[in-house]
Amino acid sequence: MMAAAKAAAEAGAGKLFLEVGADNGPALALYLKLGFREVGRRRGYYGNGSVDGLTMRADLPLGGLGNQVEVD
Repeated sequence: MMAAAKAAAEAGAGKLFLEVGADNGPALALYLKLGFREVGRRRGYYGNGSVDGLTMRADLPLGGLGNQVEVD
């Protein structure tokens, strides 16, 4: 994630978007720690329609990119 964010910032991007299943707790924890926030929801997007897809956005650089960001 950090390498992709760095490449995007170096290419001039100011924001990074991603989508994740609402039931993916470990990924959500990581993305929140990196500064992503939910900006949209696709109801029933994954699987058999039982899991929402969350659209998330973060400003670049991520979590003070250039500083070491600890992730568990």
